[in-house]
Amino acid sequence: MNEMTIQSTLARVLSIGSSAVTVFLMIGNVTDPVNAPKLFLLGGVSCGAFALTIRTFSASIRKPRYFDFVLFAFVIWGLVAVVKSHSPISQNIYGTYGRNTGWLTYLFLAGLAVAGSRVRSIRSFEKIVIGFLVALGINLAYGLWVIAFGDFLGWNNIYGAILGTFGNPNFISSFLGMSFSAVLAITLDLKNGLRFLALGSLIVIAWQLVKADSLQGIVVAALGTWLVGYFWIRGKTEGSAISRIYLGLGSTIGLVGVIGALGHGPLKQALAQPTVALREQYWLAAWHMARNHPVFGVGMDSYGDWYRRARGAQALITPGPDTVTNVSHNVFLDLLACGGTPLFLLYLVFVGFGLVSIARVVKRCKKYDKTFVAIAVIWIGYQAQSVISINQIGLAVWGWLLTGLLVGYEIDSRDNVLRQNEFKSGKPKSKTSFEVFSP
Repeated sequence: MNEMTIQSTLARVLSIGSSAVTVFLMIGNVTDPVNAPKLFLLGGVSCGAFALTIRTFSASIRKPRYFDFVLFAFVIWGLVAVVKSHSPISQNIYGTYGRNTGWLTYLFLAGLAVAGSRVRSIRSFEKIVIGFLVALGINLAYGLWVIAFGDFLGWNNIYGAILGTFGNPNFISSFLGMSFSAVLAITLDLKNGLRFLALGSLIVIAWQLVKADSLQGIVVAALGTWLVGYFWIRGKTEGSAISRIYLGLGSTIGLVGVIGALGHGPLKQALAQPTVALREQYWLAAWHMARNHPVFGVGMDSYGDWYRRARGAQALITPGPDTVTNVSHNVFLDLLACGGTPLFLLYLVFVGFGLVSIARVVKRCKKYDKTFVAIAVIWIGYQAQSVISINQIGLAVWGWLLTGLLVGYEIDSRDNVLRQNEFKSGKPKSKTSFEVFSP
């Protein structure tokens, strides 16, 4: 199988597979119609994509070696946390009921990230974005049906809001927020009829964001819209001071908004939410777990076993002594509590690869590229919601895949610049010069 065929097949598997993980449900006589089925399908997609990735070791594409090493270390340390945990081994491996974010889930997500880092060529990147839009289309159609005729799935819907294929209004809200900014990024570079069609889909997404009745999706959509505006202004003004002023002003407003949501500053009355006070107690419990188990953590997906022991005194008032949770509602703190400081630091480095890749592409390319912008705003939206939410598999599949995809995009754009320089100078560049600094 030649390199072009490997790339085409890999992009197709990642596009169709990740979209399928997001929308896959099992209805009927099952106790968990959402998370366990998604984990099962995630395993198949990850193994298939990783098998194709192995084929790239014999191909001529450049590999992000440090990125691979970080993911390998993350998986191994997660396994160490499993072995050292006092919680049941099955819970560490498969995760708690209704969450399924144990070690196996992170193994599969790491496999997807490695596969994403091997993707090259704009057509392959576009295929994966299309896969995301297909998952969006299915959720929008399902949401419209629920609004118009009622839900045909036998959910025990205590929220009274649309649930999408995630089984929870917060998760569908986050997904719609990520989708809004991605569709907007694409819309700005479309022509005539297609643009009107895309604008119509934006209206439907915004409507369903309201129907989800969850603030986090609206915040993610606002963040993504601001970022799309930055990329568009930057492309139109070729990186002039206008785009930098826009970025600085937006960052300042966003920071004030975050402070207000946490119950401080001038926007406290408008933005402070009761759920933030609950999350603060969950975050504090995670911090206590990490402080008492700094190296190995309490075990993968074992937060719930330690919550009562680790919660603070204020948690007896808000949310109350009888309220328990099995997750801290913050992906970073979850990993810190469950896998210790090493796992937390490795995850920070992993996220850092995505952030650095975006910065490098932005510095290198001044033109507006709708595919890159869509990938970047989806990824940033996922990271933003992960600070206040749970690592739900239907969302996490995109967060991890797109981190790898951003690394691959940065390498591909770097190689394109090198090829252009070689063509202009007439002298081939030394391979060693960029192999050494490959991420």
